[in-house]
Amino acid sequence: MFMLSSPISVLIVLLGAGATPEAPVRLDVTVTVEGAGLPADAPRSYPVRLVLGADRLAEEVAGVRYVLDFRARRRLVVDLAKKEYAEWSLYSVPLFRAMELGSRKALLAAFRGAGGRSMPDWPPALLHHELAVSEPGTPTEIRREETSSRVLFRWKDRLLFEFDKEMARASPRTLLVFSQSFRYAHYGTHPEILGDLQARPGIPKVLVHMAYPGGRATDPAVCTRYALDRACVGDESSFLVAGLSRVQPNLGEEASLMEAARKDPRGASAQVARASAGFDRASAAGRYFEATLAATELFLQTEDPDWHRRVQSFADRARDDPSLRRLDAALMPDQDHLAGAIRTLQSLRKASGDFPHVLMIYEANLHARRRTGAGVERAFDDARRLHLAALRVNPYNPSVWRDLGSTYQQAFATEPAFFCWEFARELAPEHSASRHLDSLERRLEADLPEFFLPGVGSPRGEAARAGGGGG
Repeated sequence: MFMLSSPISVLIVLLGAGATPEAPVRLDVTVTVEGAGLPADAPRSYPVRLVLGADRLAEEVAGVRYVLDFRARRRLVVDLAKKEYAEWSLYSVPLFRAMELGSRKALLAAFRGAGGRSMPDWPPALLHHELAVSEPGTPTEIRREETSSRVLFRWKDRLLFEFDKEMARASPRTLLVFSQSFRYAHYGTHPEILGDLQARPGIPKVLVHMAYPGGRATDPAVCTRYALDRACVGDESSFLVAGLSRVQPNLGEEASLMEAARKDPRGASAQVARASAGFDRASAAGRYFEATLAATELFLQTEDPDWHRRVQSFADRARDDPSLRRLDAALMPDQDHLAGAIRTLQSLRKASGDFPHVLMIYEANLHARRRTGAGVERAFDDARRLHLAALRVNPYNPSVWRDLGSTYQQAFATEPAFFCWEFARELAPEHSASRHLDSLERRLEADLPEFFLPGVGSPRGEAARAGGGGG
């Protein structure tokens, strides 16, 4: 259900015979999918094994196990045959949904303003249904209907969801996790529907979910039917990764650079020593542009304000340095002058001595801002390439990892974005890059609390409260 790469899986959670609300529950479910536009080789009916724990969910289908760990705030994808797993931040899902909602609304407004007629209309009800996100003050016009045997939800004449009134009795906690499984699905479920499911006395034995992925009210639907075949007591092994190798298949050089940095615990101090020596050599020789770049790298890594003071010590002598003046003019261009600023930074590399990678950090962030002009489709690739070039020289700089994560975020790639941000926090927990991530996580929990479980705090939040902090 919560496989972001697939719309055709489900997690149905209930208490089987002999289970308690705290015990894991295993379920065998048959999933059947129909609809236009499905891949030709996609199975139309297949079995899914599901396990529910107190604060973790697991789904196993076709040799792959997907785990949501609400307490650790992690998402795991386990290849059972290879005995490997990849791990991502749970926060990447609500961040993507919030960004996607805002992006679609902005695109829709822009195309309507330009008189566009070929865009999807993305009615709010269908948008909220797909993303499982609600907007306060935005009407959704969902209609709830009941027959003698079923409960149905519609938007206008389009069916969104239905379920049988025949139910398997379940605890309130089970019902909550049951609704969460639909929220994290590739095609989510409207929050009003999830609220109704949470209020039920049990889990419907048959459910039907309708998705309209084209974004238009007239587009064909994908219909997914979930039928419970068997329920029994499960065990904790479905959530564990002991004996498995951790891999990150969706990341290339980033993962390699992180692993290399972890293997050398003294590497960060060695990088500070390298850049400090470069600063001393350059400033003593009157190469103030190179010395400024060295101090910039040191400040980005350590945030020690002394490096600003040391640059100020030769500010009067460096006032007429042509490279410094050109650098200053290239740092904050508007959109119309981005291309020229990028060319300036590239031309300054010849005068940068041992610190051209610092200019690449600046240039990468300018590429990430590109929105118009020739080659705009390569903006992400150019920004990532330059960030990685800087990280090859110094993989211990939290500021660069933060910026690389932000570049991924701008491309709506929230999984690798958190991967980079979390490594920045691992390198320097007190760095502003770490505070940036802490703040983002708190904001997501405050703005989208429905994506988390009540009473299950994040590890960092609980640690902060235990230590007297604010979480």
